[in-house]
Amino acid sequence: GFRRIRNSEYVDKSGLIAIVNKSLFTERCFCCVTRSRRFGKTMAAKMLQAYYDHSCDSREFFADLEIATHPTFDEHRNKYPVIYIDMTRFATQYKGDDIIAHIQDDVKKDVQVAYPDVPTLDDEHLMDYLARIVDTHGKYFILIVVEWDAKLSIKNCVIDGSLGDGIFLEGTLTAFENNIIKNCERYPIEVKGGLHTT
Repeated sequence: GFRRIRNSEYVDKSGLIAIVNKSLFTERCFCCVTRSRRFGKTMAAKMLQAYYDHSCDSREFFADLEIATHPTFDEHRNKYPVIYIDMTRFATQYKGDDIIAHIQDDVKKDVQVAYPDVPTLDDEHLMDYLARIVDTHGKYFILIVVEWDAKLSIKNCVIDGSLGDGIFLEGTLTAFENNIIKNCERYPIEVKGGLHTT
């Protein structure tokens, strides 16, 4: 991800990290990165993933960037498990299926590999599962969703009954999003990218 981006010409946008750091553990824990098409939203999301993800040490990627001089640089760098969801992948891979259910199942499977001591429960919502991991391990998750607006192009896809019958993905705030908002105190930040102006 970000390694490949840094290995090519890169315009420093790391100041965004300092802005996002200010929202950690606040009521403003939701950030939406909006830019015109092809202006680096996914690149910004990969930068945030590399910065926050606790599974690596990304100091070298940021050492010569603006964020390295910011007081919060070391405070939050590589401190959180990061869940990175590309909505386009789900929209294209599961056309006509219950996309929200696939997102939850796929993410739960990935998270279970990292936290085998916290098994998933039958029909457990993803956010409830993550909340139990936070309670058990004391580690907060960073949720980064790219191409969030991909769901707006999915027609007539009804969310599974457990999340709310008759709700269409097109143009609505889904029950999945509502559950994220309801559980904001458990997650220091959620970053959405993919809304673009034309």
